[in-house]
Amino acid sequence: MKISFGAYAEQWITGSVIKPTMEDLYRRLLKNHFAPAVGNRSLTGIREADVRRWRKDRLAMVGPSTQALGEARRVARGGQADETSGA
Repeated sequence: MKISFGAYAEQWITGSVIKPTMEDLYRRLLKNHFAPAVGNRSLTGIREADVRRWRKDRLAMVGPSTQALGEARRVARGGQADETSGA
């Protein structure tokens, strides 16, 4: 079953045991950074090179102090693993 990145990220956030402040951060990242770029793309359609390119572009816009982009990248990698394992 193919799932969009946006749908996966929402499921991941909702299903994770995280502090409310982190949940808010992840939701903001999804809304402001990921959804506009890849929210509707299937997880299998997003490659590691796409994530690296996206991250580089975002860091250039917001600056390297934005640690949250590393966390967002982790979500994307987790989604790729879930999609390829059939989860």
